[in-house]
Amino acid sequence: MNDKIQKKNPLVITICREFGAEGHEIGKVLSEKTGIPLYDKDLLEAAAKEIDASIDQAAKIDEKPSKGIISSYLLVHNEIPNDKLFHAESNRIRLLAQEKSCIIVGRLGDYILRERENTLNVLIYAPFSFREALIQKKRNISKAEATKLVRRMDSTRNSYYDFYTDGKWNHQTGKDLMIDRSAFGIAGCAEMIMTAIELKTVLLHL
Repeated sequence: MNDKIQKKNPLVITICREFGAEGHEIGKVLSEKTGIPLYDKDLLEAAAKEIDASIDQAAKIDEKPSKGIISSYLLVHNEIPNDKLFHAESNRIRLLAQEKSCIIVGRLGDYILRERENTLNVLIYAPFSFREALIQKKRNISKAEATKLVRRMDSTRNSYYDFYTDGKWNHQTGKDLMIDRSAFGIAGCAEMIMTAIELKTVLLHL
C-alpha cells in the first residue's frame, strides 16, 4: 500500500486519541500492515535534540499547554520550554509531511496539517469506563487512581488543543474518521483506517 501512495504527493495519516484508547497501539498495527512509518515518541526525541533538552525534560512537558498567556508573535519567539518544544515538533511534522507518507500520533498533527489536502485525520476514542478499566489493568493501579489519571490526562490534552489552536480546534474538529476502540478492538480499528486510506487515495488520485 505504501508504494502506491508514495509516488506522488505523500498521504499523511494523523491519529488523535483519547487517553487510554490505545491510539499508539492502533497506529503501530497500521504501520506494520501498510509499511507506512509511524512517528510518535520519535517526534519528541527529534524536538528535544533541536531545543537542546534531554528526553526526560521534554517528556515532562510533551503535549502539555504553556502556562503563560502570550500573543501568537511571542509564542514563536519566547523561551517558554513548552512552546519551544511544540514548535520544534510542529516543524518536524511539516517536514515529514513534505518528504513521505507517514503516520503521526498526537501532537496536534491534524491541526498543524489542517490546510494540507493529502491528509487523513483519525480520532480514536472510547467510553470513559472502558479507558478507566484498561488503564487500571495496564498500570496495575486502583480504580480510584485510574479514574483520577484518565480525568487528568483528558483535561491536559483538551487544554493542549485549546491553548495552541486559540480555542478553534478540538479532538472532533476536522476529522475524516472517528472510531470507538471499545467496539472494534485494535486490529479492527487498524483495518477500518486501512479501508479509509484506500478510499482517500482514490478520491485524491494519488
